[in-house]
Amino acid sequence: LCPTDKDLLFTEGTRHIETMFTSGAAYAAKLDAASQRRWYGIRHHTAASSKIQRGGIRMTTAEILEIFAPLALAYPNAATFKGNMEAIELTANLWSSCLPDIDLWLGKQTTMRLILESKFPPTIADFREKAGQIKAEIDVKIKFQWNFLMQNVRLYGLDRAIAEIDPRSDVSNVIALMGGSQKLLQQNGYAAFKTAYERFLHRTKSPTAIPDKTQRRKEISK
Repeated sequence: LCPTDKDLLFTEGTRHIETMFTSGAAYAAKLDAASQRRWYGIRHHTAASSKIQRGGIRMTTAEILEIFAPLALAYPNAATFKGNMEAIELTANLWSSCLPDIDLWLGKQTTMRLILESKFPPTIADFREKAGQIKAEIDVKIKFQWNFLMQNVRLYGLDRAIAEIDPRSDVSNVIALMGGSQKLLQQNGYAAFKTAYERFLHRTKSPTAIPDKTQRRKEISK
């Protein structure tokens, strides 16, 4: 396949997988009627907790079950993601305990990448490793955007550098989240930029955005 075909395949595949995250019914339909009732009971009972955890650190059991849904369909022979509800709950609790530094957003990104890249169902160790790779990719992207922006600020001044940024771009939205371009020049400018960029990704980027290619940017002409 040529690169364009591969990109199209990735986009189409992730679009279908993304719908699984938003519907527990895809997974619940594979369980018996009693398990289905308990499945929805768990989700509703922990809804408030999930709202608190989402975007935080540790995924709740209900959120782990949410990422189990596409994994169960992608790897139908994997015993880890199927069986009676009691067994699935125990497995989900174990995953939640072993993944304390992975929130739901990163968990979804990781699930997507594993389904598209791995022929075998992931273990907890596989999941942690892939999540670490994705986090590293995001950190590299943010650092690159910061360095590029600061280079232009040093060469052409803040006002001109900001004026050259596409208002529809990630960087433009991140600067707005920071509270304006002047925050870039503060002592903790990079830390604030990184935090705002991560918030922006969590708010706007669906799992189909991973891997996210860094856009080519034109040089500011003198």
